[in-house]
Amino acid sequence: MGVHSPPVLLVSPRALAPMTWGLRHPVVLLPRDCHGWSEDLRRQVLLHELAHIRRRDCLTQFVAQCVCLLHWFNPLVWVAGRRLRAERERACDDLVLGAGTLPSSYANHLLQIASHLGSRERAASAGLAMARRSSIFDRLDAVLDARRCRRSPSRRAVAAATGLILAFITGLSALGPAARAHEEEASRPASGGGLPSTASLPLDLQSGLALFSSGRPMSCEYEMNGVNVKVKMEGRIQFAEDYSGLVRLDPDAGFVIQEKRGRRTTSLRVEPVAQGQPVYHFQVGRDSRPFDSEGAAWLARTVEFLMLVSGMDADVRVRRAYEQGGLRGVLTLIDRAEPETVRGTYYCELLAMENLLDDEVVEMLKRIPHDIHSETLRASTLVAYVDNHLRREGTRDAFLGCLSSLKSDFEKSRVLQSGLDREGRTPGELAVLLAATKDLESDYEAGQFLAAFQPDLLADEGARRAYFATLDDLDSDFEKANVLATLVRRVGSDETLRTACLEAAQRIGSGYEYARVMRTLR
Repeated sequence: MGVHSPPVLLVSPRALAPMTWGLRHPVVLLPRDCHGWSEDLRRQVLLHELAHIRRRDCLTQFVAQCVCLLHWFNPLVWVAGRRLRAERERACDDLVLGAGTLPSSYANHLLQIASHLGSRERAASAGLAMARRSSIFDRLDAVLDARRCRRSPSRRAVAAATGLILAFITGLSALGPAARAHEEEASRPASGGGLPSTASLPLDLQSGLALFSSGRPMSCEYEMNGVNVKVKMEGRIQFAEDYSGLVRLDPDAGFVIQEKRGRRTTSLRVEPVAQGQPVYHFQVGRDSRPFDSEGAAWLARTVEFLMLVSGMDADVRVRRAYEQGGLRGVLTLIDRAEPETVRGTYYCELLAMENLLDDEVVEMLKRIPHDIHSETLRASTLVAYVDNHLRREGTRDAFLGCLSSLKSDFEKSRVLQSGLDREGRTPGELAVLLAATKDLESDYEAGQFLAAFQPDLLADEGARRAYFATLDDLDSDFEKANVLATLVRRVGSDETLRTACLEAAQRIGSGYEYARVMRTLR
């Protein structure tokens, strides 16, 4: 990456995503579960962070933040700042891909890190985070776009662009009073009144309206087992149920798919005619062929491959597989999906279904540790279980067993905290979540989970007793005091909870931490 000053590499349990900062003495920070990452994932993450250091993105971000502070009243400055962040990440992605990384592998790892952030993502003002959930889908499109130019601009091109910008600024400054007079004239109300037409809107707004009316375009490329598939879709497209053809396209829609298997290239281009009926242009090698049953079988097989490596249309596919073959049908579909990200997506969609039987949920929970090795993805599937099936008493032991398979206390805590986000939790469900904290070796993560409890969750005597028993199991007096201080600030005039907090404070061994809680109780 051309970085001559070796950065310091740090690992922290509080890091949500890989990030970097610093100019003269750069630092790269990784989350604690990086020790469980694959070698390929570690290499891609470090390449991305080294790309930030090489480009001195920390300096450009600092300058951009200063400009936003000085021009806080100008919305265009904030828009430019967001665009700068987006282009910065894409430039680093291009450098990683230029180092020989496979786009499909890098896209899967970006998605894995973004899903790791979950609902706990925070804006980092000093650090440059690798994968923010708010922009991940645009980055995935750019990573998988095979036509995108990823070369850095030459010095001559940079100099020419700088000259054009300076000339443009000089021309604007020469307008002076004439420009202001023109603005005053234009600001006067027209005699006709009325609303502006679509043609008078700025170009970017016109494009946005057209994009919304036709559907978002998509271009991606996947490769697996020597088979390379590229697909490009524009506008709204409706497939046949078995993906053997297209039923209808919007007037401005289009679909192109190409498969390379060894030296053989097969491609299909579909365009709409009257009333959205599809017209097929099928080609094998250099020969044009009619789109017959052989072409339909190829399209169904190729789109099926695309679905299995990308996870597209996962909700429809999982629901259809369950309706046709029950749980076995979905598990067969999962077995065919090689990328773990797709397997995790299928499991999450399956766990989102409400009509599952307890035995089916138990079987899934037992299979998940064997099918998904990534702890981030495995934790995401358990979040889906907690959201939809924690009320099932017959599945809770299997849930605790699957949760114990996680080595990362951060991921375990993420699963447990997701259980507090849903209203109407019963005392039995809260007892299961509290019992699971015994698997947390980190008092910090256990304390973070206990601090997330709201007073209304402790109205039941049994839940309250289990909560304070779990608090007493913490070894760190500092974390105990933090939990109690947080809870005391929320209880208000609830004397029952205040008394319970006072009794728990008296069991703190450290006099300093005990006094800290007592000051809060006053």
